[in-house]
Amino acid sequence: MKTDNFGSDNIAIQAMQNLQDGMSGAAKEAGINSEDDVMDMLSEIDREELYAKLKQGLEDVEQGKTTPLSEALDEIKEMLEKRRKEIEK
Repeated sequence: MKTDNFGSDNIAIQAMQNLQDGMSGAAKEAGINSEDDVMDMLSEIDREELYAKLKQGLEDVEQGKTTPLSEALDEIKEMLEKRRKEIEK
């Protein structure tokens, strides 16, 4: 991986770690600890319910009830850059 003067590859790694940490907490709350848990959960959801949830998610996106991934990642990068600057002081 190529690194610029600001260590953007390091910032990207930190952003992904933060995202994984956040998702890990959500998974634990949902009782998901393994891929088998995910597969069990999906097998319990019938097709109509799954499609209804997917439709609701798409409607949320269309209505702007979500944050685009690019914006969320930009926010994470800004936060990490601020932290990096504080550490360098």
